[in-house]
Amino acid sequence: MNNETYRPRNTRPRRQSAATTRTTPRSDKHARDLELNRRAATKCRNKQKIFVENLQKRCRTEEERLHEQKTLVHALLNEVIDLKNEVMRHSLCGCQSLRTAILPPTA
Repeated sequence: MNNETYRPRNTRPRRQSAATTRTTPRSDKHARDLELNRRAATKCRNKQKIFVENLQKRCRTEEERLHEQKTLVHALLNEVIDLKNEVMRHSLCGCQSLRTAILPPTA
């Protein structure tokens, strides 16, 4: 094995920097293609930016909606507890109309 040609298996030859490998446009067609590519890339980035902004706006809206619904659930659970307590207070008094509404008729 010659030391000059030996290279370990997992190493690759170094790449040159982009500044040294970039060439000037070879023709007008190539320059036009580069310009079209730049415009398409800009359009794609702008479209993606708008998509992400809309998605973030939708996320904020849904988070607000979820917060409102959780607040409503909490309020309704408190109301259920209050109503159960009211029924318990009435069950201890002698209110006949409530007893007939709550208790099933005896056979």
